[in-house]
Amino acid sequence: MIELKWEDIETQIEIDLYEKFKFTGIVDSKKLFEYINRLNGIYRYIQISNNDMDKYLIARNKLMLDRMAFNYEFGYPILSTMLLDKLSTICKNKTVVDVGAGSGWLSHQLKLREVNIIAIDQYTKSNSHFTKNHTDILETNAIDNLKYNYFDIVIMTWPDYNCNFAYQILEQLKSNQILIYMGELEGGCTGDDNFFKLLDKKAIENTELTKQLQEHNLCWPGMRDDWYVSNIK
Repeated sequence: MIELKWEDIETQIEIDLYEKFKFTGIVDSKKLFEYINRLNGIYRYIQISNNDMDKYLIARNKLMLDRMAFNYEFGYPILSTMLLDKLSTICKNKTVVDVGAGSGWLSHQLKLREVNIIAIDQYTKSNSHFTKNHTDILETNAIDNLKYNYFDIVIMTWPDYNCNFAYQILEQLKSNQILIYMGELEGGCTGDDNFFKLLDKKAIENTELTKQLQEHNLCWPGMRDDWYVSNIK
């Protein structure tokens, strides 16, 4: 284990994630892992070595600011090239909809990989917290859209746990459709309890495809979000 000195910690805190790694929304997994692991190491060093809460808060807030800036421009999931390649393979020759698409960054990247995908979000750039839209987004109610349109695959990333959006989306899904859900498990920051109860009854997890996506998943420290693929019964 490498011993961290406070001079190293101060240098790390000064790093701007966008400048050092030239963020373009597609993360070089090795570099981000280095960054995240370094900051996690800083937290442990401060907590264990000298228990200096002020310095711990400085390091934590630095990471949170980087995460917030990333979220505003791109969205909540961290996308890597390897993850997108796996996801596009799953979606190949399928009709796909991205519900609650946010900035449209995921849909944009999948379109570049020739996935037949539609991005839907009820909120446009003018009333969304995202700084820009990366692709054309159909501004409509995704729940109503699914009532009248069939898609082979429905992608839903980071649905709000304070509302029943995820539950209502799942209610509309029909037999043989595939749900690709990206978020935390029950009790976490995404999806309400009713969503997970319905998921247990209505779907069967495709463990092989889930494993393929999870192998390339990246998440921020403190987050437990991951990818899950489920076949609707």
